[in-house]
Amino acid sequence: MFLCTQTIHPRERHCRYKRYLGQQTDFSAVMDPRALNTAGEGIVVSSRARDRAVMVEGHDGLFLLPDWLSPEEQLKLARKCLIDYPEPPHRTNLLPHYGQLTNLWGNLPKELAELRWCTLGYQYDWTAREYMKDPPPVPEELCRLASDTAQAVGWENLKAEAVIVNYYTPSSTLGGHLDDVEPDQESPIVSVSLGCPAIFLIGGSTKDEAPTALWLRSGDVMVMSGRSRRCYHGVPRILNLDEGCLSGPQTNKAQDCNSLNSLLAVASDKEDRAVAEYMTTHRLNLNIRQVHCLESQANGIQ
Repeated sequence: MFLCTQTIHPRERHCRYKRYLGQQTDFSAVMDPRALNTAGEGIVVSSRARDRAVMVEGHDGLFLLPDWLSPEEQLKLARKCLIDYPEPPHRTNLLPHYGQLTNLWGNLPKELAELRWCTLGYQYDWTAREYMKDPPPVPEELCRLASDTAQAVGWENLKAEAVIVNYYTPSSTLGGHLDDVEPDQESPIVSVSLGCPAIFLIGGSTKDEAPTALWLRSGDVMVMSGRSRRCYHGVPRILNLDEGCLSGPQTNKAQDCNSLNSLLAVASDKEDRAVAEYMTTHRLNLNIRQVHCLESQANGIQ
């Protein structure tokens, strides 16, 4: 397994991959999911073409499904992230500043540039520190995606109840954190990557445990279950198209360019092409999770 050198304190490793003006980043210690089963760094749990899944050694319950989504599926899902999901009744980070906006993609380029997240299904009340009741339903295509990927790694009956869509620019980062607000801490989180590649760090139950760095590329899906569901994780770096072509592992320097260019190649109309071009300069990440234990729902706790 590739690990950062022990001379760097675990709490500083998030900074190791951050963007600094005029400074070149060393990505040699970043693990590549596409090479895990060939390099001996992962345990293959499914080798079927569609269901290829690799468990990361040293991180119990962390599964990677490289290239799960085809370019056509990526583009279709990205369209929904940009056109459909920010619409009411879903919420975005823009709500406190502009009120409830509609047709963000088509008419409001300034506000679109400020879009950082939207939430679907259960909404979290940060003041009360609890999920609100009576949520709108999670879109059916996301329920299927979460269920299919969870089943591919052996987890049955995952119910998608809350979704966060993050909209990253190349200057964005996500600090190390725990996803610990859901009453259900056992069901896995399904994370879908679209657009620009990113460095993902996952550590342990405290920030003092050394994290492992992973490449996540467009079309990849990650399932965090078991112990990894309760570990610190973050995103210190988003790479733009040019960086993706130049900064990947030696055997995959052209992979990011090929992946993003394939989105442009399958664009069937003007709208598709605009979405594909957005994806060459942004990363979209969908985190799909179950909020309540199935037993609690059966007893009427919503």
